[in-house]
Amino acid sequence: MIIQLKILNFKITVLGDVQRPGTFNIPNEKVSFIEAIGIAGDLNITANMTDVRLYREINDSLQTSHINLNSDEIFYSDFYMLQQNDVIYIPPNKAKSRSSKYSPIYIPLLTSVSLLLTTLNLIMR
Repeated sequence: MIIQLKILNFKITVLGDVQRPGTFNIPNEKVSFIEAIGIAGDLNITANMTDVRLYREINDSLQTSHINLNSDEIFYSDFYMLQQNDVIYIPPNKAKSRSSKYSPIYIPLLTSVSLLLTTLNLIMR
């Protein structure tokens, strides 16, 4: 008699500066860190690749791993193959973080004011 045990709801979560953040169900119970990034649609150009974080629950405690995607350390890490309920967080780079503190209404407003002042300057000449 052979008993086969299969996890039906193997899931991982990819959050942060990726094309499609979210929780993904993996049908074959096996996914690598790189595949998970691909499932989420790849990193945005504004992603901080030097401080990617992977959160994993081990024995009722949360373990955090900091991964630099500019090096090949992930391929030799215990975190390369993901486990059930792993969470990957891709933070934005510093430029995106700084620009996000300005409300989206300010940029069109400043552009309009600049255009108005340029027009007035050209008319007054």
